[in-house]
Amino acid sequence: MTGIIWLGIRKRIRLRDLIGGRWATVEDFCLDVVFAGAFWGCAMFVLGVAAMLMHLDHPGRLESMRKQIGFLRPDSNLELTVWYCVSATAGFCEEIIFRGYLQQQFAAIANSMLLGVLLSALVFGASHGYEGVPTMILLGIFGLMFGLLAWWRKSLRAGMMAHAWHDALVGSILRVLK
Repeated sequence: MTGIIWLGIRKRIRLRDLIGGRWATVEDFCLDVVFAGAFWGCAMFVLGVAAMLMHLDHPGRLESMRKQIGFLRPDSNLELTVWYCVSATAGFCEEIIFRGYLQQQFAAIANSMLLGVLLSALVFGASHGYEGVPTMILLGIFGLMFGLLAWWRKSLRAGMMAHAWHDALVGSILRVLK
């Protein structure tokens, strides 16, 4: 999907520019790391509250959700290593697809960046349908937050970092919860 987007945009905009350019200094990189960490911490709080409001924090619901996504669990060190590689790829590619491309396209069609952010978040949540409806809702909220971060920062870099390390952490937690 990222390759298709690249093919479609390459004559009008460089992928680097869609992402938000390059870091000019080490300080710029460090600033994105700080924003990614702060964003991730805030997002985990918001998602935790949303999960509680949806009553997903009850032991029976947690066990049900764990079984529903259990097929994704890395069971060996090799699988965990592959999981980390996939997490980095997901952080990069999903941010390009949903926040870099779709959010911009929806915003252009609707003539509203806010609508672009909202529509992209809806599609992001829906694209995770294999995880069940409650998780789709939570990931839609997560996508909304990523969209707002990209809009505010005018860059995908911090979101890519937060997305990749979140997915990597999920794999590590799934592995521990066998």
